Amino acid sequence: MKTLLALVRSTLLLLPALLVAQTSPPAQTHVAAIGATPLRAPATADFSPGAFFTLEGWFYRTETTPSGWLMGKGLATSGTDPFLAFGLQLDDTGTRVLFSASTGAAGSYRNITAPAALPLRTWTHVAAVMDGTSMRILINGTVVASGTASGTPPAAPNIAFGVGIAFQANGNTNYPAFPGYARQVRFWNVARTAAQLAAGASDALPADRTGLVAAWPLDESSGAVARDISGGNYGGSLLGTIIYLGPRT
Repeated sequence: MKTLLALVRSTLLLLPALLVAQTSPPAQTHVAAIGATPLRAPATADFSPGAFFTLEGWFYRTETTPSGWLMGKGLATSGTDPFLAFGLQLDDTGTRVLFSASTGAAGSYRNITAPAALPLRTWTHVAAVMDGTSMRILINGTVVASGTASGTPPAAPNIAFGVGIAFQANGNTNYPAFPGYARQVRFWNVARTAAQLAAGASDALPADRTGLVAAWPLDESSGAVARDISGGNYGGSLLGTIIYLGPRT
């Protein structure tokens, strides 16, 4: 009995370390300074997923920037209700993750916000899931916020999906850039579960790739295109000066 209790205690002591190991990003020698060099995906209907989709990636916040853009799709013009199609960004304090979506109609904008700040100078896995009218934010594989959307986001196939900054139909940018770095950014046209996200977060390419539209490791050491390893061939343009940190684990 004492031996069993000792084994249980040892396992419990190891759990924090195991959880940390499960939420570590895949090793890579370069990562993208995505705020300085935002990614612009090809403007296609594949980035108009309807009411079921998942956004995920590893982010490293270096500053406090209200409304800093992580990833998502804007609308044709900026500054008017409903503001965007769908997106992950920082909230008005510039510290917490916010997930928002609209149907494209005035008054349809809805958002949910993570209760705690996205850590500074720490690689953190961030995901947002739209599952019908249900919205969820997950941090390191755990659901931290949920809410209800007003409906399906607009298709807007002529508006590019952006990582690091939002784009308008004419190519102009909208919202402040994300203050920091990103790696292993993915877009899915299915609602991934918490278990699926946790299982694949530490993999360069998850074993279960059903619904994977694009996967950008953002590990290039040079050039102006971020390769897509999903098989969908949606390499994204990296705008501006190419800035990378390397090596960085």
